[in-house]
Amino acid sequence: MKYFSFELKRIFSSKKNKVLFSILTILLIVLVGFSINLKNSNNIKAMENFLNDNITVSTQALEGMRNDSSVPKDIVKDSEDLLKLYNSQKNALQNNDVKKYYKLQLEVNNMNIQHGQAGEFLEDENKYIKDVLKKGLDFENYPQAQLHSFGVIHEVFFPLIFSSLFYIILLIMGGISIASNFENESMRLYKTPLFHKKNIILANFGANVFSLTIWYLSAVAFYIVSVGIMNGFGALNYPSAIQDLYLVDNWKIDLVYLVWGFLLIFFIVSLGTLLSLVVRKSILVVGLFAIIVLGFDMIKNQIFMEKFLKYIPMSYFEPIKLLQNNNNLPDHALIVGAIYLLSLTIIFLLISMYKYRKISFRKI
Repeated sequence: MKYFSFELKRIFSSKKNKVLFSILTILLIVLVGFSINLKNSNNIKAMENFLNDNITVSTQALEGMRNDSSVPKDIVKDSEDLLKLYNSQKNALQNNDVKKYYKLQLEVNNMNIQHGQAGEFLEDENKYIKDVLKKGLDFENYPQAQLHSFGVIHEVFFPLIFSSLFYIILLIMGGISIASNFENESMRLYKTPLFHKKNIILANFGANVFSLTIWYLSAVAFYIVSVGIMNGFGALNYPSAIQDLYLVDNWKIDLVYLVWGFLLIFFIVSLGTLLSLVVRKSILVVGLFAIIVLGFDMIKNQIFMEKFLKYIPMSYFEPIKLLQNNNNLPDHALIVGAIYLLSLTIIFLLISMYKYRKISFRKI
């Protein structure tokens, strides 16, 4: 506990960490500003422009049908009804009645499905509209383009957190402290009676994980509250769409992302600790980790990698992809990935503790 407190104070007093925390805080503020500004983009106007295009095309097509006696009357009637629906949707948007617009969209989709147009996509959209209506929620612009806090966080904030650049930043902030101690020769101080050697690695790991966790939770809370105050918080049970996942409640996606952030902090700090004990140079630790992460990003989509992906830890870094059907990963990939990353974290820590006990230091 003495070393944990000592290491925690060292982390928060480090100039390097102060600079990185400041940069990340500025980046967080920029992200909040960007997310708030999304509400100012005139999405209703864009939807209205799209409807105007549909109305123009439908009007021209209907005139051609009326002038062609060979066109069956029921097709002409359907085209007239469709044009009326488009105009009703336009009026609804002009009155800012998004709910009425989507109710009419159900009728438009059903008519288009009857005529064999993009049935699967339109059926999915119908499911989305019915789900929102059933839950009695206010409509977002689209399930994959939400403006409120609980939806936009997994569209803007979390994808940045779960990126190669941020993995490297996490390592620099919390995974190279042991290597830095070797470089400035402060590691030998930990052989004094003040520190029991069997606790040093665990305490160092715990202090770094704690500091990163504090920043991570603070960043998530700040983002949710800031965007929520300006744009509204939205609904946790609003049906969302992200990548290939469709109609998954916001809270499920947000929770998976939130928990997975903790797993990655544990894994990256433990890996950084092990690499620090091996190479003892912080720049080498960062370089090796960057090569591993960025190199994997470059080759992960190659055909020859398919059979190896399930064995590579970086394959489990992005939780949303684990929820999708991926033939290259095991069944229940999210659970498998969590167990795999936690197991590797424990293994890295055990190896680090063993290796540290074998290190000899200069007497002081």
